[in-house]
Amino acid sequence: MRLTSRNVLATLSLASLVACTFDADERCGPGELLNELGSCVCAANHAPDVRPITALADQDPGSPPPRAGCVACAANEEVKNDACVCVMGMVRGASGCQPSDLGKTCASSADCAGGDAPSCRLPEGYCTTTGCSASAPCRAEADYRCAGSGADAYCQRAPQGQGAACTMQGPDPACSAEAPICATNTCHAPPGCQADTDCSPSRRCCDLSAVSGVPGFSLCMAGGCP
Repeated sequence: MRLTSRNVLATLSLASLVACTFDADERCGPGELLNELGSCVCAANHAPDVRPITALADQDPGSPPPRAGCVACAANEEVKNDACVCVMGMVRGASGCQPSDLGKTCASSADCAGGDAPSCRLPEGYCTTTGCSASAPCRAEADYRCAGSGADAYCQRAPQGQGAACTMQGPDPACSAEAPICATNTCHAPPGCQADTDCSPSRRCCDLSAVSGVPGFSLCMAGGCP
């Protein structure tokens, strides 16, 4: 049988059809699975493997970026905002996520040397970092904020005892020295905040003048202001 160009094209077309057989159960990429709507989504603890392509036209802001499947997060990582990040208490190091020294008890900076929080904050006695100019470099997820200014600026932990239960309105012996005020049955830092930046990231500065009857009375409170 003599092969003609028409025969060759027909053979190649048939081979292509066989090679491209559609399998409805295997249409998702690596690390993906089908959800209840029939769409491919990342499996548990997997983050999108975004394809490095240049968009030639404006994309719908609500549409996800093109991806080549999803990749599994490593040990001590979790997915946040479509990326693998270190879990609470861990920081990124040369060999992956490793325990953070932030908040570790110390008596001097020698106790914090070599870690990610090399400065000992005294008299409180915990490892932290210095030199911040805003709260962004501080660990907001660990409730640290930037306190002080200039050479005295440091990442300050949330007041110890903040949020503990109490019953006596105002100063309550059940509360700690760092959070001595009882309001709404929980312990708070001393009053006098001027802005949200004066509070730990989990709280807002609330003007309670109308509620307390004391002009200028303000507290850092969780869950919004009453």
